[in-house]
Amino acid sequence: MVILIDFDEIFSHPQHTIIPKGTLSLKVLAELPIIVVLMYQLYKQSIHTVVADFIPLIMNTVTLQVSLQAKQQKLFNKELYADFIAAQIKTLSFLAYIIRIYQDLVSKYSQQMVKGVLQLLAACPPETAHLRKELLIAAKHILTTELRNQFIPQMDKLFDESILIGSGYTVRETLR
Repeated sequence: MVILIDFDEIFSHPQHTIIPKGTLSLKVLAELPIIVVLMYQLYKQSIHTVVADFIPLIMNTVTLQVSLQAKQQKLFNKELYADFIAAQIKTLSFLAYIIRIYQDLVSKYSQQMVKGVLQLLAACPPETAHLRKELLIAAKHILTTELRNQFIPQMDKLFDESILIGSGYTVRETLR
């Protein structure tokens, strides 16, 4: 099942209700990878074949981007955007958790993974130091695998302090 979400519409025209639907919540979406890890730990043998189907979806999730036009809207919701980035980072953390076991499957999507990591480093809001820290931890786990060679062409971007650490004061002070 594929769910199509128009992020431009969500970010430019947020709707507020008394009790929002959980299926539309980015906070709920951010917790799904943790639930999948729990399911994986409980049912390793049964879920092993299903994870192969998840990997393309994970890569698509990690590489999603909010358009520049949506970010420039005066009604752009920064909190919602931070929740969106958090969901992507937690999804990348799940990938970092399973990458050693499914390295051969992930390697098919390695270019997409590298692109996603770099996009998340660049897109992570400066005021969310905890998210950048979680992103760097996930990247560290990914870089301990044989897939680290895929990052070599992007080394100049990884050494760019504005991309790696970001521009936020708190991030600069805590991560340096």
